[in-house]
Formats: sequence, C-alpha cells, structure tokens
Amino acid sequence: MEWIDTLFVEHTALQAVVVVALICAAGMALGKVRIGGISLGVTFVFFVGILAGHFGLSVDEEMLEYAESFGLVLFVYSLGLQVGPGFFSSFHRGGVRLNLLGLGVIAIGTCMTILLSRITPVALPEMMGVLCGATTNTPALGAAQQTLNQLGIPSDGAALSCAVTYPLGVVGVILAILVMRRLWVRPCDLAATESGDTHSTYIAAFQVHNPGIFGMTVREVARISHIPFVISRLWRDGKVSIPTSDTQLQEGDRLLIVTTEQNAETLTALFGEQEQTDWNKEDVDWNAIDSRLISQSIVITRPEINGKKLGALRLRNSYGINISRVYRSGVQLLATPDLRLQMGDRLTVVGEAQAIRNVEKILGNEVGKKYSIDVYKAVDMCICGILAYRSILNDNKSMKIPDLRDPAERDQYRNDHACTFEYEAGDQLLPNNSHGVVLPDDAPCFAMMQEKWHEYEKKNF
Repeated sequence: MEWIDTLFVEHTALQAVVVVALICAAGMALGKVRIGGISLGVTFVFFVGILAGHFGLSVDEEMLEYAESFGLVLFVYSLGLQVGPGFFSSFHRGGVRLNLLGLGVIAIGTCMTILLSRITPVALPEMMGVLCGATTNTPALGAAQQTLNQLGIPSDGAALSCAVTYPLGVVGVILAILVMRRLWVRPCDLAATESGDTHSTYIAAFQVHNPGIFGMTVREVARISHIPFVISRLWRDGKVSIPTSDTQLQEGDRLLIVTTEQNAETLTALFGEQEQTDWNKEDVDWNAIDSRLISQSIVITRPEINGKKLGALRLRNSYGINISRVYRSGVQLLATPDLRLQMGDRLTVVGEAQAIRNVEKILGNEVGKKYSIDVYKAVDMCICGILAYRSILNDNKSMKIPDLRDPAERDQYRNDHACTFEYEAGDQLLPNNSHGVVLPDDAPCFAMMQEKWHEYEKKNF
C-alpha cells in the first residue's frame, strides 16, 4: 500500500495535485446538494478544504503557495472573461452607481476593520482575515496575505480568521435575505417584481383580426405598438414562413410571437385574438411545427460579434431567419434589435436548414471554444508581467517580448527557468521582491522586523 502513502501523505508535487483535485471534486459534488431549495455551489469547496485540513491532510508548503497564486490568477482571469464583454456598456445602465455603492461597502468595511483592531484584542492581520471572510472575498485575502508577507508579518492568522468567518459570510447572507423577506417584503411587492421582469420571455400565438393593421408591414406595426416583440413564425394559407420587417399582415394570419407576459394582453388588442395553446412548456418540439423550418441554438463564439447590436447584423433580411430568444448566463432575453450581443450568448434561430448553417458561420457556434485559448495565447497573457518584473530587477531595462510561435525565439527560452520558486528555478532563482532576498546576516532591517515581531507576540500570545 505504499502507493497510497505516495498519493495522499508524502509531500510531492503529485500528492499536491491529487489532494487539491479531490477536494475540488468533493466540494463541487456536495455543492449541488439542495437543502430547503438552497445550495452553496462552488463555495462548498472551501468547506471541504477546511475539513481536510482539520483531519491533518496537508501538502508541500511551496506547492500550496503555488496553488494559491495560480488558483487566484485563474479565478480572476475567468471572472474577467465572463464580465468583460459587458463591463463598459454596464456604465450606461447604472454601472457607475453600482460601482460607487461597491466602493462605499469597501470603505465602510475597511474603516470598521481598523477601528475594531484598535478597540478589541484582535490584531490587525486577523481582523483583515475577518473582513475577507465576512465578505467572502478570496482575492482580497490573497492580496492581504501578500502584503503581510512583504512587511515581514506572518499571514497565517489572516487565513485562519478568514476560514472561521467565511461560513457565516456565506450562510449569514442567505439567512439575512430570508429574514428580511419574511419581515418586510409584502406579497404584492413580489408580484410586482415578477410582473415587471423584462427578461422573462413569453411565447403566444395570435390571429390577425384587427382591421386597423390589415396591409401594414411588421415594421409599421412595431412602430405604433411601442412594445418589444419578435414574430417567430407566420402561418398563411396553410404555409409557415419567417416574416421580415417588410412582410404585410393580412386578415386571418396566425403569428407566433415572443414577448413578455405583461405585454400579451396589449398584443391581443393589437392583433385581435390570442390562441389558448400553451407554447411555454419545456417539452414543445419546435422542429415538429413545420418540416421546412427548424429551430436551433447557436452560440456566439466569434470575438468580432461581441458588443454589436442584433439589428446591426441584419440576419433576418439577409438570410431569411428569425432570432426569437437569447440566453445569457441563465437569463432568457428578448431578441430586440437594440440588444447588444456578448460572447457566449446562446441564440434560438428559426429558419431553413441551409440558412441556419450560413448564420452559424457568422456567429461561430464553436461549442466548447467559447473562451478557448492555445498555449501561446496563454503565454502572451502572462509574459508581459514576467518580463516587467525582470525589468524591475535589472534597473528598468527594456525587455523584448518574444514571439514563442517562432521556433528560433522559442529555443532561446527553452532552458529559462528563472522564477521565485527555488525547487523550479534551481540556480536561476529570482528574489521575491524588487529589494532582493532579505537575509538575516546582512539585512539592516532584520533587527527592526524581529523587534516588531516580538512585540506582536507579547501583545497577542
């Protein structure tokens, strides 16, 4: 059973990878468990890590430090990929107000942390961990630990206090919302919120019996209605088609329309009659409605489409298709011409098979490649920071950024292992800060830092 000891106990790089992977897998699996309709999701990974540490499971300190840094980089990078496409456009929709509120929360929390560290026995490093745990802000903990290490102050206390307060930061927010909802939210408030949800799409079929719109084009009807809606299909004389903006409506036309539920009554008055068929069931087979038209989901994976308005693509007039709905981060949006598309949006497209294949070429639909990058793109994202640090260590000397796609330039860096990790760098070890490696024998500040640490010990232990 020696292999078990190698995989789970002996401190090696392999053991660190196995332990971290198992903790992540167990946390993600448990995070799907719902209790009272509530699940903790990926947050459960943190709790599994705490439990593993409690039972004595540990990994090599240098590997742990690397995992912390690399994991934080991946977290921040993936978060940027997710929110980046709509970040700047959000400033036009109340983003400035939300950012100011966020800065206010940070300022209040920071002031309370400093104040409580002075009037309570809890030292500032531990209080910083309390702040990070209470706000469930893992990146802030990483930044705080790095700052403490650079100041020569142990950061273990911050990590421990964060671990203690993190569960309450997660569960406490959920409980607070439930309590506030029970005490102060009225049923009519919830009803008003649901009815006012412009993101919730509603599908209904209407028959044109209003003489006032006979002969009018879809564009003209949309202009006089002032209501957002999308006509997905049009039935006329037993045939189904995809209407364009110039399609004229006639008496007896049947229209399959995507809108919001609160606008259904207004559209009934506009067109004349709403059919009773329920088109909002999940088991509707859209492809069985007509053999000539199909309904297909297409994912936007082409970066050049990101940020463009749906109407600017002119897909309906150019290819004879219709986009009825847009799914974004689990939210269903109405496909209006002014909707700005983002990478990863999933569009429901209705049309003939060949037309949909043509639209696929424009939007991408490379499932699994939404944010795909190759190893060279990954290096491009990191190498600027690496070379900037080397430039600082060399008196701000200019550094050429290599193109590692070129075999000749790649060979120049083949044996370059310079980094701050001793086990990886070997004799190419770099100092962990721009002032060089601080050694007890020759560092003038060591005595001062040692004295401060002794004072810290007397005060807190």
